[in-house]
Amino acid sequence: KQASSVSWGFKVNNKTYTPTSKFNVQAGKEQDVFVKFIFEKSGVNTLEIKVDPNDVIKESDEANNKATRTVSVK
Repeated sequence: KQASSVSWGFKVNNKTYTPTSKFNVQAGKEQDVFVKFIFEKSGVNTLEIKVDPNDVIKESDEANNKATRTVSVK
């Protein structure tokens, strides 16, 4: 089954950004999400992305909807 109009969001240094774009994804499949972002400060920044942040889509594994990365900006 396909999940339609899936929402997502991201945080940079704990500041939340909520894009208006949504996407569709087939059950059991992965979907890449790309973010173009200009960092406000140089140095080490923490980027967190979360798909289906309000847990609208019923899944067997809700833990795989989030990724966190540290990004160094010069």
